[in-house]
Amino acid sequence: MKKKTLSIYLLIPSLFVLMNLSQQSDDTQEKPDVNFYGELIDAAGNKFNVENISIGSSRPGLYKKIAVYEIPGNKETLPGDNVTELDLSEIQEIKQQNPAEPVIHEFKNRKYVEIIVVSKDDKGTENKYIIEENRWIFCDEINMAGPTEKKVAFKAINSLKINGYKSKKESTSGPMSAEQKLDLKDQFDAVANASEELKKEAQTMPEKAKEVLDNNIARINDLLYKIKKAVGLTNGK
Repeated sequence: MKKKTLSIYLLIPSLFVLMNLSQQSDDTQEKPDVNFYGELIDAAGNKFNVENISIGSSRPGLYKKIAVYEIPGNKETLPGDNVTELDLSEIQEIKQQNPAEPVIHEFKNRKYVEIIVVSKDDKGTENKYIIEENRWIFCDEINMAGPTEKKVAFKAINSLKINGYKSKKESTSGPMSAEQKLDLKDQFDAVANASEELKKEAQTMPEKAKEVLDNNIARINDLLYKIKKAVGLTNGK
């Protein structure tokens, strides 16, 4: 009897581990394929160590082929007529000339923010571009409590330094494999079977002991249901 009860409690922690893996697989779907990391300084001078850097109008943003524009010579020229595509792997820094007073351009009733891009070459070549005001820097702030998602407008930054990058495999556990999913199902089945056997044996126990065991079984089944619901294995039941 005790061995069967113990086996259930030993299985439950592994269920939590597998559930956590499944939740991580959902989280990584909104992250870039490559994890760029560096330092973000906002216009107020606050510094943040960040990772999963990308640029766009919605998550997940881009880390390559990021469209920026040469500054048109007159208000009648469309910025889209002269496009440069940036890759974060080739960038050392993106910054503002004067963070306290970002330069805003307007063409055809659309606003653009002027930025300075420092290339990752021996000379640290600087080029001025403009980018749509509604595009953002997406990243995760690294701190002791865990990563915190950030979304910062270009006009609200002092600088964004790119210190390096690593593949998604190096920075996350990745989606659950078929083997992990099968293991999860086996764990659920093992707990459910052990619980059913305990129910049968409880019928022969003294009333007080039976009541204690029934309460524990109910708690285990409730926990099992909550975990199954969290990973989408309840089919709405």
